[in-house]
Amino acid sequence: MQPYSTPTNASKPGRSRRLITRKLLVVGFGCLFLGLLALVLIAFTFYGIFHRELPMPGWVIPTDDVQTIRKTCALESDEDIIYFFALDFFTNMEDGSFFTNKRVVHYPNGKDPETVEHARYEEIEDIHFDNEYEWYNQAKIVIKRKDGTTFYLLLLKTVGGHQWFYDRLIKEWKSH
Repeated sequence: MQPYSTPTNASKPGRSRRLITRKLLVVGFGCLFLGLLALVLIAFTFYGIFHRELPMPGWVIPTDDVQTIRKTCALESDEDIIYFFALDFFTNMEDGSFFTNKRVVHYPNGKDPETVEHARYEEIEDIHFDNEYEWYNQAKIVIKRKDGTTFYLLLLKTVGGHQWFYDRLIKEWKSH
């Protein structure tokens, strides 16, 4: 009888190292994949592919969209979009509102000039929230011109972007 016997089914040291190495590789590649996926989703959101809940600075809007908006809304060459908000889930070209260094604009259809509503800051008598408007978590900002006509901007009010947009719009309007 041997005092110290070795079991016959003992695992070999090299086998357990290979198993650990495989697990570490799987976990590492999984983390790398999830990290890259997160970066892609953030990039898509930042560049307007997914729906945004906050206004976008004008410089973030894709160049093709800016060119279409410039043409549709007849923006002047020295007019820059300061902040922009679109309600459409996949595109900036449907139901958008923005303000520039010269005016505030709303367009229900970004490719149809007939649907564009706008007012230069010097034409505006009042800007206020319509607190009675309740539809699908949207805020309605009413733009009243000095000639008595009105139009409105629609913004989502899920994370406070509507108030942020409104505050900056008021600041821009009062600076003119």
